[in-house]
Amino acid sequence: MAKEITTNGDTSRIERVFLPDSSSTTGAGLIGLDETSSGLIISTIADNEATPTVYTQSGSTIEDVTGTGTLGTYEAPTSTKCRFEEIDATNHPGLYEIQLADARYAVASSEKLIVTISGATNLAPTFMELQLGVDTNVATWLDTAPLGLDFQRVRTVLADNASSAALDDETVQTISRLIQGRDGDIVYVSTGGNDSNSAPFSWENAKLTVASALTAASAGDLVLVGPGTFSTSSQINIKADVEVRGVGRTLTILEITQDSTTLAGIRLNDRSVLRNCRVQQDDPATSTNRVKGIGCDSGDAAFVDGLVEDCDVDLSWDGFLLGKTGARSTLTVRNCSIRTAFDCVANNLSDNDSYIRLENCFIEADGGRYPSVASVGANGTAYRCQSGLLYVTNCHARVFGFSTTNLGISVSGTGDKVFLQGGSIWTNGTSNADMLIGSGAEVRISGCAYDETSISNSGTLLIGPQALDLRQPLDLTPVVDTSGEALFHATRALNPSDELTLAAIKTQSTDALSDIFLDKLFASAGADEAVDDSYWADLVSATSDASSFNPALHSLEALRVRGDAAWATSVATSTLTIAQVATEISDAFSVDTVTLPGQGAPPLAPTHEEMISWMYKVMRNRKDQSATTWQLYADDESTVDAKATVSDAASVATKQEIVSGP
Repeated sequence: MAKEITTNGDTSRIERVFLPDSSSTTGAGLIGLDETSSGLIISTIADNEATPTVYTQSGSTIEDVTGTGTLGTYEAPTSTKCRFEEIDATNHPGLYEIQLADARYAVASSEKLIVTISGATNLAPTFMELQLGVDTNVATWLDTAPLGLDFQRVRTVLADNASSAALDDETVQTISRLIQGRDGDIVYVSTGGNDSNSAPFSWENAKLTVASALTAASAGDLVLVGPGTFSTSSQINIKADVEVRGVGRTLTILEITQDSTTLAGIRLNDRSVLRNCRVQQDDPATSTNRVKGIGCDSGDAAFVDGLVEDCDVDLSWDGFLLGKTGARSTLTVRNCSIRTAFDCVANNLSDNDSYIRLENCFIEADGGRYPSVASVGANGTAYRCQSGLLYVTNCHARVFGFSTTNLGISVSGTGDKVFLQGGSIWTNGTSNADMLIGSGAEVRISGCAYDETSISNSGTLLIGPQALDLRQPLDLTPVVDTSGEALFHATRALNPSDELTLAAIKTQSTDALSDIFLDKLFASAGADEAVDDSYWADLVSATSDASSFNPALHSLEALRVRGDAAWATSVATSTLTIAQVATEISDAFSVDTVTLPGQGAPPLAPTHEEMISWMYKVMRNRKDQSATTWQLYADDESTVDAKATVSDAASVATKQEIVSGP
């Protein structure tokens, strides 16, 4: 169904529609129709009407256009009629013009008008939908327009549907800016543009290069870069409070071939924004250019609140960097993929308040990516922090292929910190390490998968509640660890913000156990002890003097009365949980069964099970008694399993001890 957009109350409209030939197998248009074609019907109905307004050849309510007028020029139809005319059977076979009365576009509260053309020989029924819901009043329309709508769309709707003349470029720029919620203008960049073009800009009046567009842009402006590859051998310098935005990370490609060790490839300034594009350098297989990444380097100025979103970055040197010595810079990177042959993310040489914040990024340092670029391929790092902070959330990093070192994290300066939440780190190759933490530096991790055996730590490593090594099986078996290591990790898991060191944990644990004498339960053998220096040894050893054992202080009862917590600690070496113990007890009473005693006498020193079993057997099974014998039968009621002698001496009846039957 063909669809067009107009407004309720629009006037003097001309509709053109293609009518297919139902007898054609190739989709050809039907030619030769006119107002006299037998059976022709043109029916219209609004979305809120119950009955249509119908024009028919048989009722003579269809008239031509050219009889009194000209194709392409509206002439109001005679009352109760519509106009219909073939346009050009040779050059546009099947294309027809329809002119309806203005009243058909003005049905109160209607938002759609459906037009159906049918009935003529070999005419496939054809439908048109005219949407009447667009209000061309500028103030009303701006209130309801979607954010980010291209101003060319604004031009089309307003110019085509308003009664006034077409709006000029400057007016449409203003409308578009308001729709997008921006203070500035839009500077367009197109592969078909020209750097000599000046404002107001449009796709038809665009710049050719990003550099020229940035020169023309002012604070608050958007530089909108169309599809294509835009190559430059110089730094791209995004002004303060200016956004550069592509139309897709696979469509807009910014290619930088600048060879520099002191300048960023794309330099950001205060509140600069880069979005929705790909940043790359020339062919990785042959390029010799050392192209640094996005941010600032030693030859640039510092900046704050830079933002990069939804971009792919593929460069030989750093991906994102803050490298201005002694100056504070801040950068946020979201939803990006970063691939380099050196450091993917680097906060170097700036002051300790500088930071890079990464969210939802994929990071890959590949030592073999740029084989012809000098000084790359030997050492690679996903996250390098030599000054300031790195905040990394839900990012996945791979480092491989470097000939000397392959590092996930390298943090080296005193006071420098890296925070990782979620995501993963994977390194592989020569001298690989997931983390290299220098003296005075710190790494804090929560929920990030990494290899805990691949860490070189001279600083501080704090692990949050979700920081589990996902490459190793999780062992939850409680262990009494004399080194205190297990208790250290458990304490950090419960309270990741606590910065207690391992030594402090050991000291506090030892003091706590000593306070309630539990240290005496788990002591190791001393040089002067026969077995071991614990009270367990004193109680069970034949060679122990046990002279220091004070029941009021050292017995299990004394431990118990000090509190359930102390008692629970003393049994912490059990691998059974309270729930498991409860289950076993319940099973013993309600699920497990026992076999009743067979033929024989009850033992003199029975177990609890034997006692209960004999009592139950006596209660349940057949018994009889004569003047001299009491007998207890087996379940078959014929075999005597146990018996006892009985006697009666006048006033006293005696039953002897039960013995085995029969």
